[in-house]
Amino acid sequence: MNNSKSDSVLKPAKKLGALILTTLVVIGGLSLAGCKGNGSGGHGSVDGGVTINGTMTNCFGDSVFLYELVGNDAHKIATAPLTKEKQTSTFTLSVKVPHNGFYQLGTGPRSASIVILGPDEEITFTGDCFDMAKTAKVDNSPANQGYAFLSAKVSRKNNEANQVVQNIRTFSVTNPQMVPQLQNDLVRIQEEKSRFLDSVITAGGYLGKIASLLRFKPFDGNMLARYGNESNYFLRTFFNGIDLKDSEMAYIPQFGDRFRQFVFNLVQQQQPADSISKYVNQTFSQIDPQSSSYMVALSAVIQGLDQAQSDLFLPYAEEFLQKYPKPTSFTQNLQVRVEAIRRFAVGATPPEISLPDQNGNILTLSSLKGKYVMIDFWASWCRPCRAENPNVVRLYKQYHNKGFEVLGVSLDKEKNAWMAAIQQDGLVWKHVSDLQFWQSRAAQDYGVNSIPMTFLLDKEGKIIGKNLRGPALEEKLKELFNS
Repeated sequence: MNNSKSDSVLKPAKKLGALILTTLVVIGGLSLAGCKGNGSGGHGSVDGGVTINGTMTNCFGDSVFLYELVGNDAHKIATAPLTKEKQTSTFTLSVKVPHNGFYQLGTGPRSASIVILGPDEEITFTGDCFDMAKTAKVDNSPANQGYAFLSAKVSRKNNEANQVVQNIRTFSVTNPQMVPQLQNDLVRIQEEKSRFLDSVITAGGYLGKIASLLRFKPFDGNMLARYGNESNYFLRTFFNGIDLKDSEMAYIPQFGDRFRQFVFNLVQQQQPADSISKYVNQTFSQIDPQSSSYMVALSAVIQGLDQAQSDLFLPYAEEFLQKYPKPTSFTQNLQVRVEAIRRFAVGATPPEISLPDQNGNILTLSSLKGKYVMIDFWASWCRPCRAENPNVVRLYKQYHNKGFEVLGVSLDKEKNAWMAAIQQDGLVWKHVSDLQFWQSRAAQDYGVNSIPMTFLLDKEGKIIGKNLRGPALEEKLKELFNS
């Protein structure tokens, strides 16, 4: 896992319920009476319309808008005037929604709430424009009331599991005898999660589809005999029980979450790039390439690859821009990101770095030409960076005299913390920092949005590798130095 400035430079549309694979749980027995699928999952306008009667407070706008959510973009599909009396505004909005799914309702994208809409509904909406996400409430809608109940259960079980995981980390150091019981507690919570999810899936309906996207049982020792290892288990079961041919999946935010998490985990497992492409393309083969589901899945894969700093980001991003040339906020941001990534593709010459070292003297990247140089963006507060340091220390000692150099670029804010980490980890190579955190000039120039991030340069200063860690870095150095 990386320490991130944000989840990704390419941010998804605002959504409910991020996919946290080890801690999600939902309540069973809920179906979606007012928002049923058509059985075949076919796309198209639903019969009948939706009427929303709303009361909102502290709103400055004159209108309320309904946005259709499709993957990373929100499209305005309906507007209604607000009738104001002091701090209270009322409205009635009637619309024929294009499909069952998640929509956004409010006075603008920054003051809106997620609602689930389907055919032939008349619902009541209330909320405060100062904090619509927390105050919004939908009545007379089994879909929204069921999802609210489900989300509350998710949140509660998330908190339980996360607390147990934190306790395991703490007691593994302070009181190891407690760890087995805590591990049993975590298993119990995971089993409760599975039972709840299975109940929702069995009940069917729209919530059953959402539950299928949340269901993934964490790997445990009982699965070794069948799957051999956790990686095989992940590959063979991650999309089990999900109907990828159902076009309604495109309008459920957790569908994109699933694909985003899929590719991110594959990169974190250090799967080879060709293997990742094979697994992704095999999954895509189950989706109609002309459907909205394909577009959502592809955009989510791009986001996951970007977050994981994978070189596969560029080919999949270029495929998306070629397949979906229509300008949207997502495609415009993606084009900017692609152009930035191309500047740092293998074979490119990266920008100069000119920053103070520990003693305040300016050190430049160009002064290191003639050596193989690894630029290492890191910080004292970045746990993954600190975990990788022993491996880099070992390889530096092995190859430094043969022409290998490391330039550590710290995103620290406090010089004392930076100095202490260098000493504690035995980082004897060159270091620079302007102590500007994520606003570091070098970090801005290199598009750094998560750390650790590394660039390996040849003797001419051209990029020959990115984000090489652990065995991958060792193999590359063996190749370069013929050892």
